[in-house]
Amino acid sequence: MVSPVGTLGYKGEDVTINGGETGEVTRKLYDSIVGIQYGRTNDPHGWTSVVEPV
Repeated sequence: MVSPVGTLGYKGEDVTINGGETGEVTRKLYDSIVGIQYGRTNDPHGWTSVVEPV
C-alpha cells in the first residue's frame, strides 16, 4: 500500500507536506500498484499469481 504523508511532527513542531495533498509521485505509485493488484495493467515483475476457486 502507498499512503501519502500530510504532516510530519517532531519535538512539538508540525510540518505540512505538499499542502496536505497527495503528490504526483505518490499518486503514480498508488495507481500502478493498484492497477497490477486488480489486473487492470500488466505485472512486469511477476508479483501476482492467479488463484483458482476450489
